[in-house]
Amino acid sequence: MKEEIYMEIYGYINHAADLEDLASQFDDLLYYHCDHIFGEVPFNKDTHAGLDLILSEAKPGDIITVATLNRLGRTVAQVIANLRKCLSLDVKVHVIDIALIDGSEQGKLIAKTLKSIAKL
Repeated sequence: MKEEIYMEIYGYINHAADLEDLASQFDDLLYYHCDHIFGEVPFNKDTHAGLDLILSEAKPGDIITVATLNRLGRTVAQVIANLRKCLSLDVKVHVIDIALIDGSEQGKLIAKTLKSIAKL
């Protein structure tokens, strides 16, 4: 009998400028069938405790979904650091308005492009 493979899909909300933006992010994560949705309470632009909590629970192959790339950090350096954390644990990151960032060639290209941008 084949072993069933199941991955968790986590949603992450952060940096909401207003309630309308927060609702939009939440709707996006529901659309992508997130099993769990985490965020910062109160929303704090300087911490990512919700993301750290996801990473403490996530297993290799799980996916973290965010509406936009800037949800992973305030600066390019923070975004890259958080992407590295995820990828080092073999946790994929689905940025809804970009693509899935994982260990695939496409995912590596996106990560490499972001690293290059961070050097500017």
